[in-house]
Amino acid sequence: MPIIEYIGKRPRIDDGAFIMDSATLIGDVTISNRVLILSNAVLRGDLNGIYIGEEVCIQENSVLNPTVKEPIIIEGYSIVGYGAKVHGGEIGRGVFIGANCVILQGVRIGENSLVAAGSVLLEDMIIPPRSLVAGVPARVVRNLKDEDVEWTKIGVAGYMEILKEYENKLKRWEIRQGIASPGS
Repeated sequence: MPIIEYIGKRPRIDDGAFIMDSATLIGDVTISNRVLILSNAVLRGDLNGIYIGEEVCIQENSVLNPTVKEPIIIEGYSIVGYGAKVHGGEIGRGVFIGANCVILQGVRIGENSLVAAGSVLLEDMIIPPRSLVAGVPARVVRNLKDEDVEWTKIGVAGYMEILKEYENKLKRWEIRQGIASPGS
């Protein structure tokens, strides 16, 4: 897995993170404890920083590429679905980003929200907590019920179980686990 230093900044990866070898991390990227980054994900912290809180799953082929104007912050206990493109903003705790979503700069997603697959969140869109968001362009469809919020929590817990399985069963060449940057 390429872990690339850029302009003196090298990704900082907690020892409890689990990253597939085909993922790429560049520059100012911070990965917290119990983060699972799957195949071919790209986290480009070359123009601005990326912060991933604990217990987050970044699924296959996702691209996190912040703009010069703002970093990407994912607070924790969240899932970024297959092929999602995130270009800035803040994603609150307990958020599910569906497959192939596009999130542009300035977007703020409140905690315990769900963004439906294929949605496009336009610049500076503010999503209140516990919202279901869908469409192109995206809009808030309804408030989430307790069972919707629980569904995301169950999904995150499931990915943390997968993280444990990968730690125990994959060969060393297939993964990168516990790679702390020098001086961390």
